[in-house]
Amino acid sequence: MELTDQQGSRTEWPYLNLGKLLFVEGQYKDALELAQQASEMNPRSAEAFYVQGKILQKLGKDTEALEVLERSVLNDPKFSEAHYLMGRIYLKQGRKRAGQEKMELFRSLKQQEPKKSVEISVK
Repeated sequence: MELTDQQGSRTEWPYLNLGKLLFVEGQYKDALELAQQASEMNPRSAEAFYVQGKILQKLGKDTEALEVLERSVLNDPKFSEAHYLMGRIYLKQGRKRAGQEKMELFRSLKQQEPKKSVEISVK
């Protein structure tokens, strides 16, 4: 991050990508700090708020996770993964109707997304 800071980066992506890496490595506190920095740099980044929500949910902070996930879907109402995670949290909290509604929305949005394909050529 020092290199990014020295170069005067104005984008959230270096912070967000490092935060995702730290999340995978189980370094949740540091990952959360980076995701929060990313959302401060770009308050319209649905991805940054989603990553924060994912980390908070992993830490057992479901109420806080829902708050940032709500910001994620406000920034991008079609962000299916944020709706999915919200649905899971609602169901865990016993909020069956809200959870089912989010899961239905998730499925609907997923069906509308273009199929992703990866081509790898080997020579």
